[in-house]
Amino acid sequence: MRKILLLTILVLIGKYQLYSQITTRDVALKVVPKPEPYDSSDFDGSKDMKIYINQDIYILPEWNDPDFNRSIINGYKYFLTEPIADAYNKDRSKVYKLDDHSTGCDLVTKYDALANKYFKILDAFIVQRDYYYFKLLNKENHDTLYHLIARDISFIRRQWRVPFIFVGHFEKLKKNNVGREFIMKNISNDIEIGGDVFDDNDNYYETTDINTGLPIKFYAGSKWNCVDLTLVKGELRFIFKNEKNEDIQVKTKKMDFYFDRDDFISVKEAKAEEERIRLTETAREALRMKKEKEKQEKKKKILEEYTNKFGEEYAKLIIGQKVVIGMTKEMCLLAWGTPYDINKITTSSMIQEIWSYSMKTFLYFEDNKLTLIKN
Repeated sequence: MRKILLLTILVLIGKYQLYSQITTRDVALKVVPKPEPYDSSDFDGSKDMKIYINQDIYILPEWNDPDFNRSIINGYKYFLTEPIADAYNKDRSKVYKLDDHSTGCDLVTKYDALANKYFKILDAFIVQRDYYYFKLLNKENHDTLYHLIARDISFIRRQWRVPFIFVGHFEKLKKNNVGREFIMKNISNDIEIGGDVFDDNDNYYETTDINTGLPIKFYAGSKWNCVDLTLVKGELRFIFKNEKNEDIQVKTKKMDFYFDRDDFISVKEAKAEEERIRLTETAREALRMKKEKEKQEKKKKILEEYTNKFGEEYAKLIIGQKVVIGMTKEMCLLAWGTPYDINKITTSSMIQEIWSYSMKTFLYFEDNKLTLIKN
């Protein structure tokens, strides 16, 4: 009996010692700063290809492929059912929706299967060091396919043209230009005979009205309204209209012989430049200090507003563009801004919302609370 009692006491002591070793402490939550925003202003191969993941692209119609004559073969090259290390593919089974009239090394996808359609970039990767691919999702029929961007990434930097535009780039150009008033710069040294013309004798510019086909003459300092951004023969063009209701097309980027966006300055930019030149150094410094003071006062006011609404800890994080687990959607939106993509996963027990801010930065929400930060 004594042995049984002693054994019971030893067991109880052992359990007590085991539980007494458990301790707790407060651990600071991981604070994550806002990621660098993606800017699809250009596609030249100079960036890490992975940054394009989750971006939407639009396949250009009337695409003029530099590798072959589209009037002979009406389709798109390098759209495949699987990635391969061969820029001169002759395997018809590997071409996505093959055009039956294409042959040899000019195997192409049917024009109607791609033209004017939207795709999401699911992945970007390299096959055998030299073949750069995008994995794409057709947003209309959910087909998965692969597009060979280039055999050598330096092709993109030098000469390679791609048959698509980034939807984000189009939206940014439209937001920053359409609806604004512009002034023609003095660019006489930049225009040469061959496209749009500058006349050295009478000091005027000449191009064509896109509606009538008639020549238009105008001068440096003339005012134009940007009324649209559209595709003209597979290339993005701004449409500028003057007070005579004459319309001209303006390229979105520099190209010899033709007017482009940089040949014009917005009225807002022009006024700002005039003001900058007018102000003395002292006046500019006083203006800078005034703006800085206004900025700090605004920041203080916002901090007070957020503190009253969310508490001091969360308010400081939001002002610093940082998020932590436990924040609400509203807090995260104020801290990081609008995500470029939102997805929902619905199960029998919950609805999870995933906000994408970059290729590798995601916020996961359940019941309006941030539960996971993936970066």
